[in-house]
Amino acid sequence: MYRRIDRLGELGTSVISFSGGEPLLCDHLELLIRRIRETGAMAGTITNGLLLTADRIRKLNEAGLEHMQISIDNVVQDDVSKKSLRVLDKKLQLLAEYADFHVNINSVVGGGIHNPHDAIVVAERAVELVSLRPWASFTIPAASCSRCRKPSRASIGRSATAARKATPA
Repeated sequence: MYRRIDRLGELGTSVISFSGGEPLLCDHLELLIRRIRETGAMAGTITNGLLLTADRIRKLNEAGLEHMQISIDNVVQDDVSKKSLRVLDKKLQLLAEYADFHVNINSVVGGGIHNPHDAIVVAERAVELVSLRPWASFTIPAASCSRCRKPSRASIGRSATAARKATPA
């Protein structure tokens, strides 16, 4: 892996990101990130965030991680996705407290997601976290599902109320 990183550096690659599977399962991820930074490239990762701890975030900071993307697909986990705000909110709080790198919260709507308005609830939570630490951004990729439609203000309000009840204070 080090040779590949070095070769990408020789080629002038500007950004190298780890994704696929789960990058946080790699016990030497921080060493790989440090090597990327030594080549002059930016280092990033796309993760489900489940393995984040305060200590791991500190180590990622020290290694020079510049950006992390976490996908949150719903407010409460369901049979389609376990990557829910309820499960990941404590991890987002740890990021707000400890991360020196940019965090992008990605929410996919459509394609089998039962409650597309959950993306709005996740976005509202991202806005709250930005007030704690101005690193967060929020992305909702274009939906390709014919069932998706613009939610009404009433349904957004119901989703926000459900999220407040589901999300620990």
